[in-house]
Amino acid sequence: MNYVRNADETLLSCEVETILDHMEDLLNDRLHSSGQLAFIEPDFILILNPKKDLTKDAKYLYVAPGHEIQDIDMEWKIVFRDGKSNDHYLSLRFYREDLTHLQKYLSFITGKISQSDAEIQKMIENGVLCPF
Repeated sequence: MNYVRNADETLLSCEVETILDHMEDLLNDRLHSSGQLAFIEPDFILILNPKKDLTKDAKYLYVAPGHEIQDIDMEWKIVFRDGKSNDHYLSLRFYREDLTHLQKYLSFITGKISQSDAEIQKMIENGVLCPF
């Protein structure tokens, strides 16, 4: 497989805004069903999964007390197209803390918050972000 993007843009600024909007909805429990975001360049697919009550899922015969609710997550598929119908992909799973960091980062790069924001500074101090 020879996957090269060089200096190509992979996401448009409006697509980054869309990701940020959906991520904020996910983090604030405003999504009630799983959803998928696809983009102009088909290399990325985001699957957003809201909280889920496992006691209402027929897949589970028993759910231990205290584990009834599965928290939010997002799957980010990076698709490697080979020109055939058998595309391959890498799947990355983001959980609440990861999503919070990504949401802060996207807010920063879109200019909604500045580098002096306390959360951005904390992320830099903890090595989550590299200083700019």
